[in-house]
Amino acid sequence: MQWNSAFTLGRGWSFNVDGRYMSDFLYGDQVQYLYPYLNAGLQKQFSSGSTLSISLQDITNSGGRINWSYYQPELGIRTYGDNNWSERQIRITYQCAFGNNQIQAKRDRQTAEEVRSRL
Repeated sequence: MQWNSAFTLGRGWSFNVDGRYMSDFLYGDQVQYLYPYLNAGLQKQFSSGSTLSISLQDITNSGGRINWSYYQPELGIRTYGDNNWSERQIRITYQCAFGNNQIQAKRDRQTAEEVRSRL
């Protein structure tokens, strides 16, 4: 199961949350289990067009954790492993558009209108 939800809170604020849960699965001849994870983010959009975002990645500190087992009774082999590459992260991002925003309106071409007028 994987989910992603976005909420508009008003006044330029928005909130996002996403996560994953998986049951045991076969990967080749191994049985693996990926731990659930959760991410969340908060964003504020200002009237100038700039945005400030704060996101928390891998809140559960388990997004990179994998348990695995390998069992081959014919050879008498049974092994287990627990790999963990998880890392919580906090990201703060500020985006600001700069330059002349009025030039874009002049660059818009309306070639479809020209074709319609000829037809």
